[in-house]
Amino acid sequence: MNTGRFVWDRVVRLTHWIVAAAVLANLFFTPPGSVAHQAAGYIAVGLVVLRLAWSLTFAQKPARFRDLLPTPANAAHHWQDLRRGEETAEPGHNAFGLLAVWAMWGCIAFLAFTGWHAAAETDWYYDYNLDDWHGIAANLLLGLVGLHIAAVFLTGWRVKRSLLRPMIHK
Repeated sequence: MNTGRFVWDRVVRLTHWIVAAAVLANLFFTPPGSVAHQAAGYIAVGLVVLRLAWSLTFAQKPARFRDLLPTPANAAHHWQDLRRGEETAEPGHNAFGLLAVWAMWGCIAFLAFTGWHAAAETDWYYDYNLDDWHGIAANLLLGLVGLHIAAVFLTGWRVKRSLLRPMIHK
């Protein structure tokens, strides 16, 4: 049943929620260095790669790669929309949301890089204190996730449109 309202496609929704579950598991529930912690990390980064591949191949607007690239002009336009309390004209991420997406994806990739080196105890691990960098990146990701959640609700309230519903169901 199509009600005419925007809903993210199934791949976007599944990758979003499974990555969210893997990140939350690693931040709060799995012991660092455990097999479960490593598995959740690999799942998260693998799904980020899948999501990027999807955006380059089969995704439709607004989930295509070219729709995921923030620009200064889009950021300025979105800032003006927010100040007026207006809703953006098209579905999908606003410019600030796109910056958050890339920051979280980059943080997840960096966590995978530092976590793999820590697990493998490579020379990089010892030479660059990657365990410390892994912890810093985990804290940064926690902050980004908190900011993301707050922004979804604050922006939704400000523009009078649910940003959560399109990520849940058709």
